[in-house]
Amino acid sequence: MVPVNSLLFADDVAVIGSAKSVKEMLKLCEDHSLSLGYRWNPLKCAVLNHPTSSSSSSGSTQLTLYGTPLPLVDKFVYLGMPFVKTGLSAASVLPLRSPGVLQLMGILNKIGVNRQGFSLLLCSRIYATFVRPKFEYGLAISKFSAAQMKEIERLQDRCLRMMVGGHATSSTLVIKHMTTLPSMHHRIDVLTTRFCLRARSLPGSCLLSLLSTTLPVSRIKIHLEKNPLFLALPSPPPSSDARLKTFFRQYRERQVTSIVTSTTQVLLRACRPALVVDPILYVPATRAERSLLVRWRLGWLPGKPEDCPCGRDRRSRRHFLECDLIPSFLWSDLPRCPPGSYPIDFALSSLPLGRSARCPPWWSSLLLMLWHIQRLCRPDRYYAIDSSPGASWYSSSSRSPD
Repeated sequence: MVPVNSLLFADDVAVIGSAKSVKEMLKLCEDHSLSLGYRWNPLKCAVLNHPTSSSSSSGSTQLTLYGTPLPLVDKFVYLGMPFVKTGLSAASVLPLRSPGVLQLMGILNKIGVNRQGFSLLLCSRIYATFVRPKFEYGLAISKFSAAQMKEIERLQDRCLRMMVGGHATSSTLVIKHMTTLPSMHHRIDVLTTRFCLRARSLPGSCLLSLLSTTLPVSRIKIHLEKNPLFLALPSPPPSSDARLKTFFRQYRERQVTSIVTSTTQVLLRACRPALVVDPILYVPATRAERSLLVRWRLGWLPGKPEDCPCGRDRRSRRHFLECDLIPSFLWSDLPRCPPGSYPIDFALSSLPLGRSARCPPWWSSLLLMLWHIQRLCRPDRYYAIDSSPGASWYSSSSRSPD
């Protein structure tokens, strides 16, 4: 084995090689530190893959620092990444990250990243900026099994449920689609692709380049460069970060369109088949109005199929189309939808994009209809009716120039 020694900083030093060569390099490290007046703590060091199978050889290859034997371990966290005898331990990454991720999400949840606090759009951006990077660290250089990938997705799902107050098994597909949050599988593909492109552009004198050409098997070649996003790169690959981001977005847009149009999940299929933030998250609206819109998208309205106060059937999307307690003129006010589409879903997907967009004429009818549906779903509660539903957007549109 070729001995490798990193630069001798005061901490985070890795020495790689055979037992004999490592023993010699440790002596050099020891002399170097003493000559500059600093010392490492031997008890904070660790030895992986020590040849302890033979008792006769274990004594001659015992590794020490300043005369203190170094502890032999089966696992060690180095620079925030768990290592075992075979190298990086992908199975240990998530158990290492999860407690800190959930703790941070819990803190943010208490100060406003929740259904009663900030808007869903702001909550999603806070999550993507502060929480997600905590468990993205190291994902680009790890090879995960299908089961481990599901666990990573579940960790993100737990964070999103804390954000909206969903129960433990509620789906987060619509939340991610509305806010344009990608799946963790896609995020790992993006991070891995960036890492592989960066590794290819490194000078030949860099440690990673030297290791890749020296080792008989390169982890980058056999694992990392086989992700579908990297394989889909054009030849030559994008020459700038802006072009690379454009490629990532176009790739994901095709994925999103395909998933939304082919899925059998009613709520996801009801969403706009495009990679855009759902307008219901940012158009001018009161807190109560936006809550109605989001809860409809998430399927919390109508919720469980219990008996409708009209006495004719159970509450459901189908029943609301013919329920006597919902004024029929509200349905006719909505934009005409194509066969197979639900009027409310089609209306929401027909909302204009952009924060300066003008309010559609049927906006108040849509909000009033959702108010009636809310009353039917929670007949035991009192919901005050707004005398002018949608006034926030109407007034904003009247002030904006044509």
